Amino acid sequence: MRKSLYIATLCFLSFGCTKDKWFDAKQNLTQVVPVRVPDFQALLDNIIMDWNSPYLGETGCDDHYTTDALYLQFAPNEKNAYTWSHDQPYTAVIDWAAASGGTDGTWARVYYANLVLDGLKTAAGAGTPDFMNVNGEALFYRAKNFYDILQEYAPVYDSAKAATDLGIPLRLESDINIASKRATVKESYDQVIADLTAAIPLLPVTPLYKTRPSKPAAYALMARLYLSVSDYADAGKYADSCLAIYTTLVDFNTLDFTVTYPLPIYNNDVIFNCSMNVGNGPVSYNARIDTLLYNQYDSNDMRRKVFFTVNADKSISFKNSNYYNTGFSGLTIEEMYIVRAESRARLGQTAAALADLNTLLRARYKTGTYVDKTAASADDALLIVLAERRKELVMHGVRWSDLRRFNKEPRFAKTLTRTIGGKTYTLAPGSFNYTLPIPDDVINLAPGIVQNPGW
Repeated sequence: MRKSLYIATLCFLSFGCTKDKWFDAKQNLTQVVPVRVPDFQALLDNIIMDWNSPYLGETGCDDHYTTDALYLQFAPNEKNAYTWSHDQPYTAVIDWAAASGGTDGTWARVYYANLVLDGLKTAAGAGTPDFMNVNGEALFYRAKNFYDILQEYAPVYDSAKAATDLGIPLRLESDINIASKRATVKESYDQVIADLTAAIPLLPVTPLYKTRPSKPAAYALMARLYLSVSDYADAGKYADSCLAIYTTLVDFNTLDFTVTYPLPIYNNDVIFNCSMNVGNGPVSYNARIDTLLYNQYDSNDMRRKVFFTVNADKSISFKNSNYYNTGFSGLTIEEMYIVRAESRARLGQTAAALADLNTLLRARYKTGTYVDKTAASADDALLIVLAERRKELVMHGVRWSDLRRFNKEPRFAKTLTRTIGGKTYTLAPGSFNYTLPIPDDVINLAPGIVQNPGW
């Protein structure tokens, strides 16, 4: 059974298999297609739905580095992403294919979401709370996976070119016979927005588990999306909608620092829990945090103790990301405070922006030591907010998207540099390397999927 599912899923994700090559496997697969609402819920409760999010963008960001010795432990695709290069062949990595057993990857999650959405068209129970919830969950999962893959394999959103730039294949049906082609960037983002817009009224305010989508989670993802396309008014609006429902922040003064991971999994900061399964890669315990970044944390800032460990060699390791040593890629309440703060600063609302930031930071500093931040202008407030955004959301899977959008603003754009094995690698602002190459074997299997420019 597992082998049959693997074959069918791999064909779906590779975009190029013909019907006669997998017909027998598909026959076996259809025997287990769910037909009832509880079956659909069980499918969406599969651990793969909140696990193995794309992480190669995070691999390429500037919050961390690695040593030559640790670099040797990375998989080929991780080495390429870390050095912004194509030194080794890109194969159908987890973002694009079922590389670890056939059922864990971005497009597998999209496939399962589509199975549910297609199945609900004829399922009994329309209008019931369970039916609406599973419908909303499927829409959310499809939206999140489309959004995540857009941050790595499509160029950054540019309103002047979004209607012509190549985005991602928009798989909207579970029928794997339908050939895939890349939509435009605008079409891709519009689909994510449409899915989330449809999901919001269907989802509950409070999910049964934090690994299930909810109304606040959908608002939060919408806020993240609009920030990534530099639409600050809408980013702030959706962050506000999320915070109108859920505002609980963990006070770091209440944490138990006698344990290895003071910030427990599924803590109150988390709106939707999701992880990057990063193995031995540069987003795992093998990451070494940029010392310049670490030194930006004040001595009274408790994030120093919650997030980091000082090693015997004085290097800094990241130790807690809401998901222990596996990278966190979910949605949190602190991100919403920062999104709204940035949006308000960008729109000239200085006092409101700092009010959000100060609310967050009071829960991060030792009791009685925090002094509210002030700013002479909205622009000064923006600089403060962006500095705290990087510090609060370190290793949360958002830095790569931030670097991409900052490249459009000369004062925030930066050149990244790394040296491995005596060879120096550079990532310049606006480089085509900010859009990862589609894996070579996917291109070979599906000639209709056009490679990204430059690769």
